[in-house]
Amino acid sequence: MKTTQQGAVLPITLILMVLMTLVGLSTMSTSVMSERMAGNYNNVNVAFQATEAALRDAEQDLRCEGCRDDDAVPIHVINGLTGFTDTCRAGLCYFNTTDKEVLEDNDTNGDALYDQFLTYGGKTDVDAITGTAQQAKYIIEGKKVWPPGAAGWKYYYVITAVGNGKTVNSKSILREKYIL
Repeated sequence: MKTTQQGAVLPITLILMVLMTLVGLSTMSTSVMSERMAGNYNNVNVAFQATEAALRDAEQDLRCEGCRDDDAVPIHVINGLTGFTDTCRAGLCYFNTTDKEVLEDNDTNGDALYDQFLTYGGKTDVDAITGTAQQAKYIIEGKKVWPPGAAGWKYYYVITAVGNGKTVNSKSILREKYIL
């Protein structure tokens, strides 16, 4: 007796190959997405580390550690609010109101006083941060309060630091309250 072949192997094989191709493409897409997420996380981490370094640099500036005598820009000698102005000249801000902050006021470019921020290492002469799109910057706000029961004014400082990652699209902003 003679049997005729129906040819079912070819369609089944083609269906399996299409399914394997779809699984392969899905895996590649997931792998590419994971690589992008890892790159973005690295970029954000670099921005955060640069901003953290700018905070430490501002603290050194407040304590005048590493200050240079031959500095063309006057050295910050922090004594209360000496040198602090409402125009934030030389990175030192003082607003005689609690309603105004450096991230809310605009400079000539409309950039929240960003052109008054000091560049990392500008006062302390530390080496520049490598691997970032731009150097981190900071600004120092002087604040004064008369605490209940105190004999006089007490001063503290709010440092705002801004840092970039490997691209300018990655930015980190940190603020800290610092008491000398």
